[in-house]
Amino acid sequence: MARTPSKYQERIIAFGKEKKGGHGRVNAVAGSGKSTSLFMFLEHVQPRNAVMISFNKPIAEENGNKLVNLGFDPKRVKSKTVHSIGYGMLAQGIGRPHMEADKYWDLVREAVNGLNIDHVERREAESSLFKLAQLARLNHIDPGDVDALDRLMEHHVLEDGEWSKGLHYVLERGLEIAEKLRVIDYTDMLWVPYKLNLDTYSNEWVLVDEAQDISAAQRWIAKKCISEYGGRSLWVGDEFQAIYGFAGADSDSFQKIKEEFDAVDLFLSICYRCPKSHIELAREIVPHIEWRDNAPDGTIQNIPEAKLHEVLQPGDLVMCRFTAPLVKSCLNLIKRRVPAKVKGREIGEQIASVVDSIIKMPGYSWSEFPAFLQAYRREKLHKLEMKEASESKIQALLDKCECVDVCYMEFNCENAHKLKEAILSLFADEKSLIWLSTVHRAKGLEADRTFILQPDALPFTWPGQKGWQYQQEINLQYVAYTRARQDMFLVSGRDPVHG
Repeated sequence: MARTPSKYQERIIAFGKEKKGGHGRVNAVAGSGKSTSLFMFLEHVQPRNAVMISFNKPIAEENGNKLVNLGFDPKRVKSKTVHSIGYGMLAQGIGRPHMEADKYWDLVREAVNGLNIDHVERREAESSLFKLAQLARLNHIDPGDVDALDRLMEHHVLEDGEWSKGLHYVLERGLEIAEKLRVIDYTDMLWVPYKLNLDTYSNEWVLVDEAQDISAAQRWIAKKCISEYGGRSLWVGDEFQAIYGFAGADSDSFQKIKEEFDAVDLFLSICYRCPKSHIELAREIVPHIEWRDNAPDGTIQNIPEAKLHEVLQPGDLVMCRFTAPLVKSCLNLIKRRVPAKVKGREIGEQIASVVDSIIKMPGYSWSEFPAFLQAYRREKLHKLEMKEASESKIQALLDKCECVDVCYMEFNCENAHKLKEAILSLFADEKSLIWLSTVHRAKGLEADRTFILQPDALPFTWPGQKGWQYQQEINLQYVAYTRARQDMFLVSGRDPVHG
């Protein structure tokens, strides 16, 4: 490749060429060129066969095209997602499966049906059991292992109840349907191959990107790809960018890779994206991050929220820990005829689902929608407080309700259907002139200039917060600080303190 390897890349390449074998774990800081380093590694090591495992399908396809452009035979050096590998294992082992997204919702409803609970409690029991079934599959938890199940529920702050007894039925029936009828959902691609101990093609090298955010099930699939006859693996990630623990990712994934594979520690410590001033700020969280040679000084400025629309330019990225402030800013920009979207279509769907729930409330009337929204908010908040739910769940509820309230006030819709359409119109996965994003969604993005709304909410803390949850909030702060190539603006509702 055109770029001369850095001292860190040279060490990784040398590790790949060593004859003694073994596995490697690359600690890669934000903006360190992980993908570039993996391609460089393959070019220098020239494995007989290899698979590069990427975080999602678009990245895997992009990486596949790059490999072809670099002259690699796609039959010999592949680019895959872990889910596509799992699907291939199923196709080979039981025949090509059929996808059914609601498979486990149906099973959960069957399991909860026999409980003597009212309609509202039933919906909450179904939601909790569905989430537990997802987490159990992602973490390879046997429902008969009471201790492991208790640890999983405590880790994810799931309150136990009668509903949890349905887990055994849901998982057993789910496996039976997969094996006999070949009907699966997305998570089954990872779980069913494990339960049936299926095999896949083996490789001299397995390269895994974003290794800090993979689950136990994903780690098992990747391990299956490594040849038993001298196969090796390289796991690239940044433990300080682990932010998806709430969604089932193993928050200790990077450490478990070290232990399970006895992996040699390697490093990519130079950030090629950010200027010096941003690196200095990021060093408060990740002391070993370095700036590149000839890195610009960069700027960090504080501005009041009232001035945001005056400062924004095409190509800017606006981030926030929560969604409601992004929705407000997006609406404000749209009113000023500035094309803007909030990243994440499914976030819009989650917010619109609140409208669906309100419509189903007894006595519902569109003319009194604000009152019903407040009643919905109070009811849900009361239930969360009675369960002593974590502050993060409470904040997520308040955030969604505030988004609905803002959209109701701004759009002046004639009915709930129009309100849902208006909410969904704000969210997109395609980049807009101005893109607004939660910090979770901004991981992997970059821009010349970034704006952080409500910077004081990073890190977000709450009473009873678990250690892993606090660390992931710190990691979100680090992600936010390392998105800009030139200028960073900290945006608050108050007058600027400096800058």
